[in-house]
Amino acid sequence: MDTSKISSLMERFGINEYVKNRCYFFIQAEDPDEACHLAMNKLKEGVLKYNPIDAVRDIVKDFDNTTKVIKASRIKPRKR
Repeated sequence: MDTSKISSLMERFGINEYVKNRCYFFIQAEDPDEACHLAMNKLKEGVLKYNPIDAVRDIVKDFDNTTKVIKASRIKPRKR
């Protein structure tokens, strides 16, 4: 995910997990749209877990406009 537009805001609120310009999530989904939706939700939940104050909640509400999924890749299960 491209989080370059929110990284400085996250740093300002003490959320050090997502201050890089990109972050990665492993999601189990049936299709790419579902994977993007689940990844966005995982980012929102993670940010709110670090700092659930009202100002951060307002920023998280706008994540759909300020962050984007730039690549979704299918990873095959390991053979055992």
